[in-house]
Amino acid sequence: MGAGIEYGIGPWYMIFLYIITGFGGNLLSSVLNPVSFGVGASTAVFGLVGFYVQYIFTHWQFMGTRDWCQRVFLIVFTSVLILLNLN
Repeated sequence: MGAGIEYGIGPWYMIFLYIITGFGGNLLSSVLNPVSFGVGASTAVFGLVGFYVQYIFTHWQFMGTRDWCQRVFLIVFTSVLILLNLN
């Protein structure tokens, strides 16, 4: 998952995106549930899934111009990741 994003946006923006989504996810987790705490990279990985979702909405007209399966793959891929992470 990360390799596809890194190829599309570049390594420096990928590092920035990963760090910001990880920090923001952990911060949001501590604000929503202050009694317990959680640390780890899962919030950063889920932030990358969020990047895929926003990419689908903002680049819909550009996706699939050469290959229609790009739209199908990203929709199925992000849907499966979101459904697997719902608790």
